[in-house]
Amino acid sequence: MKFSPAISVIMPVYNCVSFIEEAVNSILNQTFANFELIIIDDASTDGTSDILKNFTDPRIKFVFKEVNQGVSTATNEGFRLAKGKYIARMDGDDISVKERFEKQVGILETNPEIFICGGFVKYLGGSNSIIVYKETHQEIVTGLLLSNSICMGVSMFRRKELSHCFYDQNKKSGEDYDFWTKVAWLGEMYNIQEVLLLYRVHPNQASIAHKPQQILDDIKIRLYLFKKINYDTKIYTDEFISKMLLLNEPITIKEFDLFLKWIEELVKLNSKSKVYPQKELQNVLQRIKRILLFSLYFKKSAIGISKLWRFTALLKLPINDALYVLKLKSKEIIKAKVKI
Repeated sequence: MKFSPAISVIMPVYNCVSFIEEAVNSILNQTFANFELIIIDDASTDGTSDILKNFTDPRIKFVFKEVNQGVSTATNEGFRLAKGKYIARMDGDDISVKERFEKQVGILETNPEIFICGGFVKYLGGSNSIIVYKETHQEIVTGLLLSNSICMGVSMFRRKELSHCFYDQNKKSGEDYDFWTKVAWLGEMYNIQEVLLLYRVHPNQASIAHKPQQILDDIKIRLYLFKKINYDTKIYTDEFISKMLLLNEPITIKEFDLFLKWIEELVKLNSKSKVYPQKELQNVLQRIKRILLFSLYFKKSAIGISKLWRFTALLKLPINDALYVLKLKSKEIIKAKVKI
């Protein structure tokens, strides 16, 4: 009888010999057992493939590549091989909690409007802190303007509905973030409000190796998302917005003032076009503004920012933002006096 899996688990792996056995077992031991596990070994050189060959569970399908082509290509290959109603992503150095699939399938089966389901992530091998993701689609899609607001490694989504969506194989970093920007408007996204994945932190993981490039790639993705609001890109150029978000070179008072006007413009334009939920957009923009202010007023690494610059900029701030800066500054002064 032909096996018809409910879930196709896509696991691209490369050189994770120390962790791969635990990662695979966390899938095989799921309380929801109707799945196929497609493991694409991207030409590992450290013995990962030898460990994989010891697994005999009939639900596992192996692809052993002879040439390393990167995680995006390997993942796309898994997408094409998938037969399940749902696709679940998993990395070769993480651990899925054993009820993960059961809980995600429960959400997707009872909520046809939800195309993508994620959850919280707990760090493993570091601080043991938890990455808390927003729950609702409105919060998640608007949160993409700040950063990746749903974790690919703990995601599950509908295969047929997203069958035309693939990773950009030219990207060496930020491929997950880029993927979500393609699918965020096709159906609703949802994050289960509990830990479903243990995310391993180690020096060899790709996110650490490509961090500098990922920061730049993430800015490009954010610009793409902001442009959906259709602001004037001749006034608010990509170079200018990138400069203000990165803060890696000196900025003038004129640029600071222009950035504040850009934020106001986004709110006004979105109130008419409704590209993003208005309340959530205002929350995100306020957070962007507060991140900027904290960097300019309280980080010693702020480039070219003098006391006179800060005082002049303070006068241009809306009252609520000025009070935010003054309140934090007061706390800083009191803390310094207590130490003395």
